[in-house]
Amino acid sequence: MSHSDLAEMSVMARKTYIDVEVPSTPGDSDEEDVIGTDEETESSTSSESEVESDFDDCDESARTPRSPRAVEKLLQDVGSLLDGNDIGNALFGETALSIMGVPIIPHCVAFMIPDQQIDQAAQVLREAQYPDCKDLDQFAANPGNFPSQIRCHALKGPDPDALCNRPTPAHHFHTDGLYPKDSNDSRNQTRGVFLYRASQILDPAFPMPSARPPLPRNDPCYMVTSDPQLYRPSFGAGDLMLNCLGRQSRKSYPVKMLRPERYVENLAYLMLRDIGYSACNGWETEFKCMVSFSQFFSPPHGTLATIDVSLSDIQEGPLRDWIRLHRERDRNEAAIFVQFAALHRQAKKSGLLGEPLMTPGEAMSVKPEHIENCLKNMEDGLFPFPHRINESGWTCQLM
Repeated sequence: MSHSDLAEMSVMARKTYIDVEVPSTPGDSDEEDVIGTDEETESSTSSESEVESDFDDCDESARTPRSPRAVEKLLQDVGSLLDGNDIGNALFGETALSIMGVPIIPHCVAFMIPDQQIDQAAQVLREAQYPDCKDLDQFAANPGNFPSQIRCHALKGPDPDALCNRPTPAHHFHTDGLYPKDSNDSRNQTRGVFLYRASQILDPAFPMPSARPPLPRNDPCYMVTSDPQLYRPSFGAGDLMLNCLGRQSRKSYPVKMLRPERYVENLAYLMLRDIGYSACNGWETEFKCMVSFSQFFSPPHGTLATIDVSLSDIQEGPLRDWIRLHRERDRNEAAIFVQFAALHRQAKKSGLLGEPLMTPGEAMSVKPEHIENCLKNMEDGLFPFPHRINESGWTCQLM
């Protein structure tokens, strides 16, 4: 199959299954035991009109999806497009959390892309008729100013009065031709696709996965969204069922994502790198979600342990010790602050932290002495910003 064929997957009624060997587990349905290598392609004849399509009937050069896509459909479509064009990619953010088992409402599908391929990835989505967000340039220039002028809720979060602390993506696409007329227009809001440079999102100690599946067996860093390790919501199992996306069908396109243990370690790196900046609030919110729904701790927290990761999966050392303190967060709050500051200083001294992720406004206003004061407060067991306690505007909302 040529790359041009794969690039048309979101425009034509076409689906390709890539051969990925996934070991069966108890509870899997028989119909999901095998992913084939066959292609199912609708012929371009008169019968094509009978095939349900995501697109309106109009000139092909101007086709846009008829309605917002379901998250599962969206992540599979984008993942297959990127893989088909040999562009490295991995899912992360709220959709990845929901697939791991966190009961949240995903508002977008976010992918990390190698820096040198970020513009190529954007062009692939444009050619697949994904419309660019009309507000991204204005938002990226100064996300803190004139939030009421930003019409796209995917950029600024569900609360129109609070900016989202998610870092600004390099590229943002909508899923159909609708676009809100103003910031109060909720009817024409659609889910979005966010593309981020890997240098913004990924600990440099972790490699990017290969562009195409299958992943190597027992890959230490990555898994696919249909991996049997992932939580699968189901009735009748006797356990509490959480409202999340959970493990995807083994017949669906295998989208790559960090393994839960690597995801936690990556969030810790991002928090250490971005302490003192608004992006850190988003990483902290994700981290709290991971801790709350993981197997790090024993009951009562363990009753919600949908994410198959435990402390033993984290490399032994100061980071694992710091995570362990969250078992009794209220009691250990001061120690959590003190050890976090120590982790930051050690990583900084060792040259392991990249440049922090900041908004244009923060680049102008936040000085090194502000970060130093933040760290000193933490070393005293205090909140990093005693006079500026802002709740995160991250869009991960618990169900």
